Amino acid sequence: MTTATAPRWAAALPSALLASAAAGLALALGAAHPLAPGIALAAVALAGALAARWSGATWFVLPAVMPWIALNPWTGWTMVDEFDLLVLALLAGAHAARAAARWRGVTPPLPRREFGVVALLAVLLGFGVVRGWLDAGGGAPSAFDGYTDATNALRAGKSLAFALALWPLLPREAAALAAAARRFALGMALGVAVVGVAALGERIAYPGLLEFSGPYRITARFWEMHVGGAAIDAYLALATPVVAWAVWGARTPVRFAVAALLAVLTVHAALVTFARGVLLAVGLPLLGLGLAWLWQRLGPRAAVPARAGEAASVSSRQCGAPWPRGAVVGFGLLAVVVLVGAFAIEGYAGLGWVWLAASALLLLAWRRVRALGWRAPAGALLALALATEVVAVVAGGSFLVERLAQTTLDAGGRIAHWRHGLGVLDSPRDVALGIGLGRLPARYAAADVQREFSGAIRWVATPQGLRPRLEGPAVVDEIGGLYALTQRVPHVPGARYVVSLQARSQALRAGAAEAPAARLWLRVCERHLLYDARCQEALVTLPPPEAVATLDVPLDGPAFAAQPWWPARRALLSIAVYDAGTAALLERVQLRAGGGADLLHHGDFARGAARWFPSAQAWYVPWHIDNLYLELLIERGAAGALALLALAGLALQRLLDAARHGDTLAPFLAAALAGVALVGAVSSVLDVPRVALVAMLVAMLGLRRGAAKPGTPR
Repeated sequence: MTTATAPRWAAALPSALLASAAAGLALALGAAHPLAPGIALAAVALAGALAARWSGATWFVLPAVMPWIALNPWTGWTMVDEFDLLVLALLAGAHAARAAARWRGVTPPLPRREFGVVALLAVLLGFGVVRGWLDAGGGAPSAFDGYTDATNALRAGKSLAFALALWPLLPREAAALAAAARRFALGMALGVAVVGVAALGERIAYPGLLEFSGPYRITARFWEMHVGGAAIDAYLALATPVVAWAVWGARTPVRFAVAALLAVLTVHAALVTFARGVLLAVGLPLLGLGLAWLWQRLGPRAAVPARAGEAASVSSRQCGAPWPRGAVVGFGLLAVVVLVGAFAIEGYAGLGWVWLAASALLLLAWRRVRALGWRAPAGALLALALATEVVAVVAGGSFLVERLAQTTLDAGGRIAHWRHGLGVLDSPRDVALGIGLGRLPARYAAADVQREFSGAIRWVATPQGLRPRLEGPAVVDEIGGLYALTQRVPHVPGARYVVSLQARSQALRAGAAEAPAARLWLRVCERHLLYDARCQEALVTLPPPEAVATLDVPLDGPAFAAQPWWPARRALLSIAVYDAGTAALLERVQLRAGGGADLLHHGDFARGAARWFPSAQAWYVPWHIDNLYLELLIERGAAGALALLALAGLALQRLLDAARHGDTLAPFLAAALAGVALVGAVSSVLDVPRVALVAMLVAMLGLRRGAAKPGTPR
């Protein structure tokens, strides 16, 4: 009996351990949730039960909720978010079910080759986390730590850790894997719909829907951009090819209408990021898909050998939609003419003429278009809508045009930024093994005072408990006041805000002979994340360090107007040290409007950093290297970078191979990977764990797609 049961225990043990660890972490984080621990724990239990009951739910839920589930600007968390709770809960439920299946002998083990890859990546990950943790000096981890603390090593490594834990859950049988990939794509489509609606609401509420001349760049629900970065850029590069798949595969007018609306929202979001990297990362993969389709339809026909269990035919009807060749080519050329004209003709009047000419051609050909069936006019209208968006943004006094014109000028600054980042590699060991996960911001800022952080917020122990110590930059006075402690507060129309606080100046460096008096910049602004609209503000000077100031500070500025239910402007209290070389310790803060009650949560800091969120403005240089490949090299070393890039390249190759054999989703997933690779040439990606995890899941689907066996049991 012992001989028979031992192998079953051994087979089930890894998944059982993973399930236990994930459940324990999820419950611990849920119980510590700053807003609603009871709801968080109930959601963890529900997600775990869902994953245990329906194994395929994980692949839909993760991409569907990723863009909107994090509430960090309200909770104050910086190292974790609600998406982490969801991933841990899904891992707990799915691995518990896998452990039971392994015990029964239903589920096969991970193939040896894949097990070797997972083990190698796990070793490299563990080494990078330990190296980063020790380099930062260790300490007790906290969900409220900053990007220079040791906990940042865990934050930087969690996306790969989650991906490795999810890897064994991918189906091995080809049909089940295809179903999982389809669920993943549908989840991505739902997620990008949320981002599109959020971007639309943000534009309407703050700069205005048709205001394209100002430097307002959307952030949607990507809270990680509170210190800048390209979270939304990388996400849109991943998601746009999936939107193209949804349009391409729509077989009924209703589905096409939904997919077309999603395409309009997605293109709008991509345009109003005003990011040149997004235009490149979205446009080139889609252009590649179009050229591949044209080659398939118009180029030489060649028989493609089918894999076992797959159909050899790759007709246009199997590829998602029976589009007439002439319609696709004609409307594609129409879109190209508009886009090329929009960027080639000087003057906004010329752009308008290009658009009007394209619209006239479409109207003149409308009767012939209608004869081709419902898809042709629907596709023509979608092409015209997308072209209208492009022309409106480019011709509307656009900030995008200014950024495109500055590309060559900005390239010099970007290259200098990269060189400075490479300068943190102090030895051949650093080049080979990296400086440690999460250590790039601290090392970069410390290497040159002219590239320092714009400030810092440290939670220090006092006799009264934890209190926030706000610090300005050490040297560069021009970036003072750009790093603040913030809290979301009620938007009170027509009222004047008054801040009451107890605070005192402190020396910026320990052992300083004397500490200059600190000035605090107090503001209540209409702000989503990075950009201010109306503000009420005041600048107050604290007394010398020996004295504690008790101040009631009326804020000056225009009163806020009443807001609609949606989209509404939010109000944000921010407190920052205004001058370089100074620091202040806050003892208590209160905020009132029109003589009413205190509007703040935990203004006495009785719960430490809960509900208080750090946020930067305007100066983001030290936090990001703005290059995926340098990010890999600097933090993970040549060994880690080569391993991850080799696997990504293999995943891309397998997706392209699957596309040649008739897999209708594979070319779009390949385009998503290519988009991330392109945006990574000018932006960081892995410093946003949520987006990095989704990119890794796309790569995992590609890697497993090449190894899937028809008829193999899961």
